[in-house]
Amino acid sequence: MGSISHRGHIPFVGRRDELRRLALHRSYLEGNRERGRHLVVVEGFSGVGKTALVQEFLASLEQDGRSFTPRGAYSPYLRRPILGPLLDALDSLFVGGFAQRNLRSIFTDATYYPLLERLPLLSSAIGYEPHDRIGGSAEPAMLAALIASALAHAAHFRPVVLLLDDIQWMPQEDLETMPALNSGLHNAPVLILATMRRDGGEPAPLRDALRKLSLDDLYLPPLTPPDIAALVTEMYGAQVSSQIAADIAHVSEGVPMRAVEILRTLIDRGVLIDGQGGNCRLSPGYHRRMLAEEGGIAERVRRLDRDEVRTLLLLNCASGVARRDELANWFAMLP
Repeated sequence: MGSISHRGHIPFVGRRDELRRLALHRSYLEGNRERGRHLVVVEGFSGVGKTALVQEFLASLEQDGRSFTPRGAYSPYLRRPILGPLLDALDSLFVGGFAQRNLRSIFTDATYYPLLERLPLLSSAIGYEPHDRIGGSAEPAMLAALIASALAHAAHFRPVVLLLDDIQWMPQEDLETMPALNSGLHNAPVLILATMRRDGGEPAPLRDALRKLSLDDLYLPPLTPPDIAALVTEMYGAQVSSQIAADIAHVSEGVPMRAVEILRTLIDRGVLIDGQGGNCRLSPGYHRRMLAEEGGIAERVRRLDRDEVRTLLLLNCASGVARRDELANWFAMLP
């Protein structure tokens, strides 16, 4: 059985219906259409693969080359400026490979200076050095409207499909600007894909506010036994019986990371072994009830130490574009 050289990687399997549904929303960005709403929320339990689904979809758009695909993410560990993830996405959009002079021309208008001050990569790229710190005076709703206008401007060149990851961590002040962002987009070919954990703990105001703005609410179900079987094939080049796949799907509750850890535990313990013809089988004397015990072992998660948390913060700090004072604030929050 093949070994795993990259233990952090989980192959993308299944989800074809969901990918087609997202592709349909992207197709609606073509032509002149009425677009009163721009938000598609992808919901699901923690670890079920929401981000993986959207990343897979965005990768297909990038391969096609006919869409802008900027990204931003919320985090419970980071104290960001208002609308920080949207600003991250916008900054990356306007300094990307397609960032030609015409695309950036909107920022020659002083109206957009409060926005430009919050886009460090773009400010550096075009040599913008404000004489006055006017950016701090922008009202949140006005800032959201400027972001919407900038996105609409970019969409004249290519449709924009923007990812906002983990919006269950969106602060109230950001949430209150979402109507201004949506109305500011008007009929622009802009689609905002937002992932949100559905564990029952998300605030009611968040769900209620998003329901009023959402174009579609896509619930991502757990992986099915055929998906688990495909996962084994992708990872190990081997096949498992439908019964083994069903058992792993049951114990892991269809959560990809949990299923992968159960698989690795079974293989490391010599329980799941090579069979004939490239098939995997359980070792003799192994009972289904023992699978739950292996699942429990896979569930035991070690707490990250301070250095590991620091590394994660750095990886999440807007791909390195965060200011030093922001980093200092984040590190001060470490336990």
